[in-house]
Amino acid sequence: MRLAVMLLLCLPLIGGGCAKSSREPDLSAPPADVAAAQAPAAQKDSQGATPAVGKPAVDVHRVIRDATVEVAVPSYAHAATALAELAKQSGGYVSLAEVSHHVGDVSSATWVLRLPAPDLDAALAMVRQLGHTESEKITAEDVTEAWTDLGARLANSKAAELRLLGIMAQKTDDVADLLAVEKELARVRADIEGFQGKLKLLDNRIDFATLTLHLRVVEHYVPPVPTSLGSELAQTWSNSLENLRQFARFSLSVSVALVPWLALVFLPVVGLFRVLRPWRKRVKDAARGKE
Repeated sequence: MRLAVMLLLCLPLIGGGCAKSSREPDLSAPPADVAAAQAPAAQKDSQGATPAVGKPAVDVHRVIRDATVEVAVPSYAHAATALAELAKQSGGYVSLAEVSHHVGDVSSATWVLRLPAPDLDAALAMVRQLGHTESEKITAEDVTEAWTDLGARLANSKAAELRLLGIMAQKTDDVADLLAVEKELARVRADIEGFQGKLKLLDNRIDFATLTLHLRVVEHYVPPVPTSLGSELAQTWSNSLENLRQFARFSLSVSVALVPWLALVFLPVVGLFRVLRPWRKRVKDAARGKE
């Protein structure tokens, strides 16, 4: 019994080595004692969900797709309605809608949509029709290796759980051994929950692409045109005059702000000078009398 417990305490090291070698042929199938437990998961994979853990489909790439688009739109209300309808029709949802106001009107907004990954290209095509696209960035991160490693670790942990349950089912009078097995079982089950949570999060990011939209409201948008040397010089001269005007305005404001402080300092100095003036005169007269 003690030997079995000691072997079980080494399972984390064995499981870690198996996870890193999940591509080897002898680890492609789960242990015989967990094959029955993974059969329902295999049926679920045939319907398009997460494949059975421990038998990853290495020929299928798991990719996380994200896109960020900056668009100048003539009307925020129209763009907001179109984006909300897009999320609803595609089976996604709006993750964030942040709006900035200026003088009562919407000046800019940021929307984050979670959309089914296959619908991302169609959504980008629709977004481009909202206004003028100023910038666009699309990323695709291959997480096949991370997904496969998590699946292998989860399979190893489930196999260890079944073995521990088998040992606990054996009758024993050694309470210390039983407590050690229960402690190891609790740790293994915590690992299983952690791996399942990470896989669920990874699957969600794979199944749903993230579309981030930065909207800038411009009623009459004029695309920027290349500038000539003359226009650049004229713009530089105009900017210089504007800076000079701002400096003069700042200097005048500082001068006006300093007047009360100068008066506050000047009046005591004048008062002190008037008080000391008779005393200084007497000192000078006394000095002349001695001469």
